Amino acid sequence: MKILYLEYGIKQRLFNPYRFYGVDQMWPRGFPLEYIEKHTNGKENQVLCYKMKRSSVQQGLVHHDPDVDAVYRLLNADSNSGLDVKFNKFAPPIALSVGTYSPWNSQNTLFHKSAFHTLFLPTTVSFRTTDIWRSFISQKILHLSGLTVSFVPTNAIQFRNAHDYLKDFKDEKQVYEDSGKIIEFLNGWNCSKVINLEDCINELLEDLVENNLWGEADSKLMKLFLNDLKSMGFKYPDLIGEKYEDPYFASDNETDRNVNCRRMNLEFELVDPKKYDQENIRKAEQKINNFGDLVDWCNETGYSNLSKSFPSAKQLSEKHEESFVLQQDKNSVLIAVNNFPWKYGVGLIQRLYQPYFAAVIFCGSWYSDEVVDVDNYTSTLNPINYIHMNPAEIHKGYFAYHCVTLVKEMRLNNVNGYFLMADDTIFNIWQRIDHSRVHHLMGPVADYGYNWWNLEYGLRAAKNIVLTIKNNTDPKIEKAWKQFDEGLKTYGYMKENHTAFDEIASGKGKSVSDFYYIPTSQSEYYAVLMRVFYENLFFLELAVNKFVKSVDHQVFFSQGTCSKYPKSTILAFVDKSLFIGKLSVNNRQLFFARSNRECNNIVYRARYGKNGSYLWKNRNQWNVLYHKELVAMHPIKMSQFRETSENRKQYCGSVLQTWSDIIFGGSQNFTVKADDDPDRTVE
Repeated sequence: MKILYLEYGIKQRLFNPYRFYGVDQMWPRGFPLEYIEKHTNGKENQVLCYKMKRSSVQQGLVHHDPDVDAVYRLLNADSNSGLDVKFNKFAPPIALSVGTYSPWNSQNTLFHKSAFHTLFLPTTVSFRTTDIWRSFISQKILHLSGLTVSFVPTNAIQFRNAHDYLKDFKDEKQVYEDSGKIIEFLNGWNCSKVINLEDCINELLEDLVENNLWGEADSKLMKLFLNDLKSMGFKYPDLIGEKYEDPYFASDNETDRNVNCRRMNLEFELVDPKKYDQENIRKAEQKINNFGDLVDWCNETGYSNLSKSFPSAKQLSEKHEESFVLQQDKNSVLIAVNNFPWKYGVGLIQRLYQPYFAAVIFCGSWYSDEVVDVDNYTSTLNPINYIHMNPAEIHKGYFAYHCVTLVKEMRLNNVNGYFLMADDTIFNIWQRIDHSRVHHLMGPVADYGYNWWNLEYGLRAAKNIVLTIKNNTDPKIEKAWKQFDEGLKTYGYMKENHTAFDEIASGKGKSVSDFYYIPTSQSEYYAVLMRVFYENLFFLELAVNKFVKSVDHQVFFSQGTCSKYPKSTILAFVDKSLFIGKLSVNNRQLFFARSNRECNNIVYRARYGKNGSYLWKNRNQWNVLYHKELVAMHPIKMSQFRETSENRKQYCGSVLQTWSDIIFGGSQNFTVKADDDPDRTVE
């Protein structure tokens, strides 16, 4: 991902990496003091690119005692132990666009050979100034060639020796006085000798002297350094022209399916380093405040059974720390997907889920001016994290699975995995799944799904996938396809003498996929394979079906089939009286019915009926059919709750009442699925 500033004021050209990585009111040494108080990294400035040139300079963050100026240390550091800072552990790498500036030091910095001509450290400024000036001058020189700098998540821990912060303060005098001045100068500076980069650099070095930003000795020394570098075979990068257009602008073509760079926003809650030990309390307070808004929202309908008498934040924090499931969720990402442009329901989803996950990211067609806030109780909360897929890409939800690929490509760190949830799905977060493997509500169903296979998004797309693989030269795709082939064999979804090509184009299989989970261990494979499916227009329910067949997976209810073992199916959340007996096959208990037709009816009821996760013909009865034993239920349309209505009242009495009883009331009156429950069957 990349930060891209389109405004031209110096304040808008500055990037504070410490803020991006989740620390409040903290800045790196060299950040102009005059801009600190009101500076944010802005909104609508981030882009996510599938392919992007590697940055020439990489600055790594450090835990514990990062590089800050003496002003910050005098105000915040312990005189003996220094600082104790922890940056957000989930935040990804970020590259700065041409024209964006941020100070960086010489302590945890990697230079690619394309940036060797910017290595020179000035000698006519103080020790506390030299690497900061180098960073600003380096960025300008790199920008002349369209090259960039990136910041990467914590990759070191630093323990500083105790020293005199007042002495540092005096040594940093020029940093405080001239950081803003040198950035303003560099941002406005243009090369008059548009011949080659070397001539431009020489001109810049002299202009820095004329503007009293460094001494003449540094201009001479850097020229000598560059001559030595050139004698060793260094070749300068090309100089970009005045008409240079950044190739990594977010696409504004809303009909293009092959977008490289797209709009996005990712922000993490800002944390005061002095209050790290209160993080769980703070999260508990958010949970209470968010649900309190929903109680008030429900009171508008006349539903008054939801209590605002919550446990204290400390009590709730301790209770949730004991929950294995909630501890797993807090290290996972929830991706909320909308088939159409986001309008109503964003704030409702945020209040239900945001404090429980590493991040909640909205995916789909995102137009900020179309997001509707009807009342204060369900209004959107900041920050809002989103990835924009234009209407042609999401195409009414046909390719919603691409959202997981895009979030994976953000390169978030230290997450267990990724939940995909349609916006009209209710996710019962207290229900346990096995976070070590793929989870799907129904798994790979033996359904021909003719209405999809016979369209361009079915067999035609599958045949194009076969052609893509046969003509492929990308080693990543080759590796993913090999894993697909081996997975189908390992888990019994490929007939003898068949290949993965036969399976992909079989015209068989459909898995309704409004909710599923991909562990990080399978996320790279998923992203590569599913991008191939996406680029060939393979429909959601067919694409996910093929993927799930190739991996170890868990399903919500233990499904069976009525053809593999005649008259049999595995018991799910259905009435045992429907079955006439049971038998054991491969050490797994199978319940069997009187006929295959009856068996199919039982399986259908398990998936779509009274206790099923999916509502189709009975979708108007969601308030009766919803229950706490489910991992998720679909669909429950948020739009019907926009107005104060009977539908909202029913939502409050069923869904929110259940949440209140379990999440805040501590009710344990529900069953959960164990990791070792039998759950994968062969068609």
